[in-house]
Amino acid sequence: AKHMEPLADVVAEGCTIVTLDLSCNFRIGDEGIKCLSECLHKNRTLKNLCLTNVGLSSDMGCGSLGALLAANTTIECLNLSENHINDIGVAYIAAGLESNATLKTLILESVKAGADGVVVLADIVLAKSGRLRVRLGKVKVAGADSIGLALKLKNNIAREHLEVFWDSDSIADLVDVLNRCTHMDELTLPNIRFERGAAGSPNCFSTLFEGLSARDNVRALTVTNADSVGSEEAFSKYLSRTRTLEKLRFLYGAIVRTDDHIMAGLVDNSSLREVHFGNTLFASSSALADVLHRNSTLEVIKFHHFEVEELEMTKLIINLKANTSLVRFETNPGSIPPKFYFRFHDLLRRNWDLLVRAVAFVLYGTQDRASAEAFEGKRHSAELRAKVASLEMVSKEEAGRMMRRAEFRRRSEFFLLAGVIRKDLCCLPTASGQLQLENLGEVLCEITSYLSISDVRE
Repeated sequence: AKHMEPLADVVAEGCTIVTLDLSCNFRIGDEGIKCLSECLHKNRTLKNLCLTNVGLSSDMGCGSLGALLAANTTIECLNLSENHINDIGVAYIAAGLESNATLKTLILESVKAGADGVVVLADIVLAKSGRLRVRLGKVKVAGADSIGLALKLKNNIAREHLEVFWDSDSIADLVDVLNRCTHMDELTLPNIRFERGAAGSPNCFSTLFEGLSARDNVRALTVTNADSVGSEEAFSKYLSRTRTLEKLRFLYGAIVRTDDHIMAGLVDNSSLREVHFGNTLFASSSALADVLHRNSTLEVIKFHHFEVEELEMTKLIINLKANTSLVRFETNPGSIPPKFYFRFHDLLRRNWDLLVRAVAFVLYGTQDRASAEAFEGKRHSAELRAKVASLEMVSKEEAGRMMRRAEFRRRSEFFLLAGVIRKDLCCLPTASGQLQLENLGEVLCEITSYLSISDVRE
């Protein structure tokens, strides 16, 4: 602890340090952490404390950190990854969190926590009402412990704020936990490598995706390694069947021409709005062209690294001409050949302009009092009715700004409004019993024409 005393004294003397990173100083140990923690009790400026791989292993070190968290009122992020913290150590830290009101993020990747530690952290997150996010690394939970964990977490909605990565022995147990979840909006699948000769390993993945399909309550799914699901037919079926998933993200791995299951699932999907391919090695541009041709809901596609040959780029553009939903295609600079750049982005701008002009006509239509009255008679959500009621004089430019500010959750809401006008207002009777077709018929024609791709091309 002596080698930590000079630093501890500086921190305690009221310096204005905001971030302190002592990572990979393994010699600090539990005594050094205790010395540092006692001095940080007096500090009122530190917000980020990183103690990754510093030799923290005993109850003494974790207990001193728990006491620090109970007393400190400024630290917002604490990273204790790659230390030998067991369930008892986690309990000490959790005890300090009970009276802490400032910590927002606790990272415990690659520690020795098990089922008891997960439960303790889940209870703390629940008590904090979602103000605290805990990120756990690889947690090995199997056998009787996994059954107990599933029962203890059955009614704990804190799971959506608790990121837990599971190893290959726990996939079947994870399925059981997911089946009991009713508030799981986001899910991250870890990088899972099955041991050679492990009996029934592929079936675990099939069971996992079949369970996700049955529950269909996940809105955002992150796949750590695309290699782990690229050969899974069950994953493709899940993408084809889900009606809830809106955002899909791959962190790394490879999606190549043989990975038909991922791209086949995207072709048949009818709910996704965003797909991020992250740092994956992507070599399936031909399959992406088929996705653009047949998928009608994707609005955003992102790549960190995207390479395409001229022949494949030509096919992409041909298929994009038939697509009316994609408005953003983000990738690394220079990835699209210069001769195709303007043609490709003109098609994306065409889709955006098509959307904005359709929106403008829908909004103009709701200015008519008869339109508003007819809409009020429909059994749609109160939220959507409130949005329509607030639309008085909205210009095309304002409609575009509304889209960029995401005031409407999905672009389909606009088309829902268009459907209301088209279906109900063209046959709306007036006070004299005559059908109201003036003006409203014109609105119908305008919407119909602007939803026509051929009209936009001309």
